[in-house]
Amino acid sequence: MSSPVSPSTLFSHSPRSPLPYSSFSAHPETLPAFPIEVQKRILYFALVTHPRYGFTPDGHPLHPLSGQSARQNDVRRVVERLGTHRAALTLMRVCKLWKVQAAEYLYAEPHLTPNNLFLFAHALTSGDKKWSDINLHPVSTPGRYVTSLDLTHLRDGYETPHPTALQRVIRDIFPLIPNLRHLRLPTGPFLPLEEIRRAPFARKLKVLEGLSVQYDNSGQTPDPVVRLLKGLPSLELVTLFGPGNIESPSWFELEETAQDVRLDKLHTLVLTGVKSGPVLHTLITSDLPALRNLILTSYAGCPGDLTLPFQAAHGYKVINATYLQPKEWPGFPALPPLESLDLLPHIERLSFLLPKDLRHLSDMLKVDHPLKELRIPKWTSSPSERWEADPNNPAPVGTGATSLMTGLIEAPPKHLERVVIDGFRWVRADLGMRALQTGDSGEMRRWADKLKGVGIDLVDMDGTKSPVFGTCSGSGIPTIGGDKGRRRSSVQTRGIVSDRLDEDGG
Repeated sequence: MSSPVSPSTLFSHSPRSPLPYSSFSAHPETLPAFPIEVQKRILYFALVTHPRYGFTPDGHPLHPLSGQSARQNDVRRVVERLGTHRAALTLMRVCKLWKVQAAEYLYAEPHLTPNNLFLFAHALTSGDKKWSDINLHPVSTPGRYVTSLDLTHLRDGYETPHPTALQRVIRDIFPLIPNLRHLRLPTGPFLPLEEIRRAPFARKLKVLEGLSVQYDNSGQTPDPVVRLLKGLPSLELVTLFGPGNIESPSWFELEETAQDVRLDKLHTLVLTGVKSGPVLHTLITSDLPALRNLILTSYAGCPGDLTLPFQAAHGYKVINATYLQPKEWPGFPALPPLESLDLLPHIERLSFLLPKDLRHLSDMLKVDHPLKELRIPKWTSSPSERWEADPNNPAPVGTGATSLMTGLIEAPPKHLERVVIDGFRWVRADLGMRALQTGDSGEMRRWADKLKGVGIDLVDMDGTKSPVFGTCSGSGIPTIGGDKGRRRSSVQTRGIVSDRLDEDGG
């Protein structure tokens, strides 16, 4: 066995003699083989993608599930998946061992589009034809690697497959992916829900998104969606989309079709545009012991509304609630009832994503509640409203956001720790103090200073506080530490401070 090469050997060799590790050496040193376990760990950290939804042990989501923050997380995740796919394809060309290991990450969460859907199906069917019962694993590869399937991008662009061809391909794929845990369905007509219930992954499926529900089940008993939910006992997160505020069946018809479902592991439920129907009535009468996160469009006060009875039945379990803005046009005043926080006695995080109704939220917060975090959408104020909304004004008036923020300052809730502005980010500090002090960023900084005085932090959509700077002597205006690092105004000279404001940097 050759002795290790010392640093003195590397740096004191003769210029005419090759290095011990040089490929031009007559007798190159042979490096020891890299352990396979170490190679697998390297590939893991290079190619692994974290789950789309993550939750803390006490049930709080690690990332927002709705609003601008959730949409931007979706975009970043698509970019991450594409990067993983490119890296996996490159590493598969290194050696046979890496080809097998990298294939697991390539097929674990494929990014399916109209251009590669049929190639993906061909890879799964070809691998299944080559498989036999004598193999170590009873399921063929690469089908057994698939754990997450996103079908929402299959309708992007003009190359969208015909619905018949799409259904045929999906029917071929489902029996070959028994380890699927996360399924996202596309909008519009899709294959019959019975295909999902019969799939080999049905009993183990944890996340189901994009499930469309109807208020009229056309005489089918039970409702197709209810029948599907009865066959998915391991569901932890469900996203339901409804037709919105339209006429729904009578209560008598719902009583006739209601059936209980057992969803003991369901901790997150999303009801977008679901006002009534057999599915919502079934969820009201069912026991949901693990429910912690509720996202819904409120239709309180509308004829046939069941969102309020649902909150009355399961609200005591919820610790995170989100109220979404209705997508119907023309709009209608469907606001959460003022007693919503009474229906959610253990709530800790509330997202109120109705930008035009923040004054209603200020009335909701007047009751005693254990709320720790409040998320509201970014609001837009005219220059005159910004002046009126200045916290230094003794009598601020104007928008609903002004009333809300003023109420939090004058009567801060007992347990509230921070306010998150969805869709807003602080202006970068390198753009200068004028950019930080004007526009939306300047308004938010003034609110942040006032809220900090009552023990509440105001943060942007990323959870970042406003940039902290030194204080200019005698002015009370945050600076970047004197003249150093400041962006000088185009009309400002040394010793003279201009009254003009720079353009808003954000």
